[in-house]
Amino acid sequence: MILTKRMAHEALQAPAHSTLIEALRYGQIMGQDGESPLVNAVNGTRLGRSLEHEDFWSTVIHWLTKHPMIDLDLIDPIVEYIQLQKFTSQQITEPGGQVLMEDPPEPNFSMKSRSVNKLLDLVEAWQTRLSRENRVPASRWERSDIGELAEKTTDKKGFNLTWTVRELTTTSELVAEGRAMSHCVRSYSTGCRAGRHAVFSVQLTVDDDRPLHLMTIAVSPKTRVISQMRSRHNVQPTGRLDPGMRRKRLNADYRLDLRASRAVVSRWMEAEGIRRGAST
Repeated sequence: MILTKRMAHEALQAPAHSTLIEALRYGQIMGQDGESPLVNAVNGTRLGRSLEHEDFWSTVIHWLTKHPMIDLDLIDPIVEYIQLQKFTSQQITEPGGQVLMEDPPEPNFSMKSRSVNKLLDLVEAWQTRLSRENRVPASRWERSDIGELAEKTTDKKGFNLTWTVRELTTTSELVAEGRAMSHCVRSYSTGCRAGRHAVFSVQLTVDDDRPLHLMTIAVSPKTRVISQMRSRHNVQPTGRLDPGMRRKRLNADYRLDLRASRAVVSRWMEAEGIRRGAST
């Protein structure tokens, strides 16, 4: 494993109970502006126990740090799917009973220009085959017991503003939110169906114009703790840009609306007894 100076420094800050490999993963992820929940998720996979094929897996780690909206419950399935496609030989039983070993399905599998949505589609299809389900997973789920919010105000120029915090309860709504925000919130569909997550979209409508998507929030209905809050292109709710993100991707008007939305979200959180998680 090759570590930058920053990664090496971060590795020394790993929790005291960490194994050597877990500490290295801690440094590797935190040194690329990843977050501690991602460290825990990665260390819960085979990558927390082995450095085999590290030249390749380091590219997977880098890819994961650049897509912070991926549901952490999917980190292990993603790793296992990639392991199967790139490194695991396939056992084929011929009609006569003879067992043959074939090369992995995709030995040239690469993370270069890898689309989040396409990879999630592949992982979901693989999981469906494993569970031998003959039906498509439910595309709709029950609302959580967390309330929504709608506020109407008028700005200094006389425009009518409608702020909403609305729960997304279908796969198609998650996909639409992900497209509007250029992030991968659709990965939360499995967790939403299981009741582990509730996903909310913060939007602003000016007069009768189309709603402007400003923030996506994932909450645990059980604990009412926020696990993820992101704006367009995975920008933090504060408007802080991750390293390598170009400021021109968010124009000045959008950043002002994003800043104003934080007060709306705070009122919603207070009304619903919602707390921020450690990484938000």
